[in-house]
Amino acid sequence: MAVVSTMNTLEPLAAIAKTLPALPQDSIESTLLTFGTLVHFGDPEHRPEAACYLREAAEQCGDAARRDRLLRAAGAVIAEEPLALTPEGLTWQQAAAAQTIGIDEWVEPPEPVYPPEEIEEEDEDELEDELEDDEDEDE
Repeated sequence: MAVVSTMNTLEPLAAIAKTLPALPQDSIESTLLTFGTLVHFGDPEHRPEAACYLREAAEQCGDAARRDRLLRAAGAVIAEEPLALTPEGLTWQQAAAAQTIGIDEWVEPPEPVYPPEEIEEEDEDELEDELEDDEDEDE
């Protein structure tokens, strides 16, 4: 059985939750997606506290629709359900899996090709002077 390590995500969760009442409407779902991802990687015992952060943010909302959305997200945290979906309608886990390839699909990327360095006219004159100086010293 694989051991899943957790991390303390309470501080970033609290910080994110505090931004939710003032964020532009078009940023709410992506921010909740991030919040849900952090909840997932955090200690399961911290779920109630994470949900509390969302409820506190909901109390700060003047917009009833946003308040309701944050309260639903708080319920999803407790129920261990996805808080939000990507624009494609995927959970963060599904989106991550869709962007993952297996060893059979891996192709070594080609070596990068860099354009040749162009020597500026000034630099070219300096190089010629240095070469002449070197020749003079050799004589």
